[in-house]
Amino acid sequence: MRELPFPDASFDYVYSHGVLHHSDQPRRAVEEILRVLRPGGRFNIHVYSKYSYFTLWRMLRYGGKWRFHIENSEAEVHIDLYTATKLRELFAPTAVTIAKHQCKPFEFLAPLWGWYLVVKGQRA
Repeated sequence: MRELPFPDASFDYVYSHGVLHHSDQPRRAVEEILRVLRPGGRFNIHVYSKYSYFTLWRMLRYGGKWRFHIENSEAEVHIDLYTATKLRELFAPTAVTIAKHQCKPFEFLAPLWGWYLVVKGQRA
């Protein structure tokens, strides 16, 4: 995701679900997303939320080893948990909207405790 094999301004839309939070260079990944978007192109990126029911549940269930149980793997994987503030900083100066989603089985709690933050925006 740091060096996408596409020319500049190749796409009208970039969608990424569950990828950016595994990058050890998220700013570079965002730069690539914006590079491959055409002017006016839109993006829709889903990342794990730092403050969510799922994070809390894993921390309570597994204690200090909770990160080993995020991706259904016994091996620790690189994971960044995001806040809306952190996402706005990461995508700056691009204007973005951010919403929380997925709080099963209580979807009405998703705006507060959702597992995913969805950041949407448009290349200038």
